[in-house]
Amino acid sequence: MVINTSKTQEMVVYFGKQLCVDDISLICINGRHIKRVVSFKLLGVVISSNLTWDAHVSYILSKTSICI
Repeated sequence: MVINTSKTQEMVVYFGKQLCVDDISLICINGRHIKRVVSFKLLGVVISSNLTWDAHVSYILSKTSICI
């Protein structure tokens, strides 16, 4: 199996007191850096780095809004 680096994303989840995400080095595969994201959608569920439901609920509510 070959990893498609253009579709691969990294999300940092940390529950400690302080963490500067910029201090963590980027993952590099075959000379290409992996994109770091704060949230992403997997199988229709929006997952955010703080592991709350806020981003998913906002996504679902935006889908159900009716424009008149």
